Amino acid sequence: MTPGAQSDLWSFAVKVYGQPGVGERCLALQDHHQLDANVLLFCCWLGRDGHVAAAVDWPSVVVETSRWQTLVVARLRRLRQRLKAASACSEPALRLRSELLDCELRAETVELAALPAWVASPAGAGPELDAAQAAAHYLSAYCRALDLIIEGDLEQALAQLLARIYALSPAQACALVKSVADRAS
Repeated sequence: MTPGAQSDLWSFAVKVYGQPGVGERCLALQDHHQLDANVLLFCCWLGRDGHVAAAVDWPSVVVETSRWQTLVVARLRRLRQRLKAASACSEPALRLRSELLDCELRAETVELAALPAWVASPAGAGPELDAAQAAAHYLSAYCRALDLIIEGDLEQALAQLLARIYALSPAQACALVKSVADRAS
């Protein structure tokens, strides 16, 4: 993929993550289901044009993002969180905590910028779907790559994310996630 794709993904991710409730849903999926928030946004970005023909190297996405999260992002986050108690007592600790947050966000940006490299071919002549359906397809593929079964809490959480991003009713979002999960099984 081109550097333009990285820029487009970044713009898309910032815009979508900033929508009411989307950031919270991404973080909940990350905390409770071990889904990477950046990869969730990447899935929605892939589906933005309503095509599902892009060939994504999901095993590489899972391995490399997990490695980056473990080696870099999680370590920065843990340090920042440990300083939370100390920051209330000390101005230097508060500044350091702020700097660690900046580093953590830059590390997330590096990961996000790397994701388009794992798209082997751009979307094109796949079935015509709306953006929410295409995003649900990619979210399902990501979950399969992690050996996750989309049911129960995970199904609900993905539906809530899609409902927020694509202004779907809860019933529409649940039906969409269920239909994609059923096709995958």
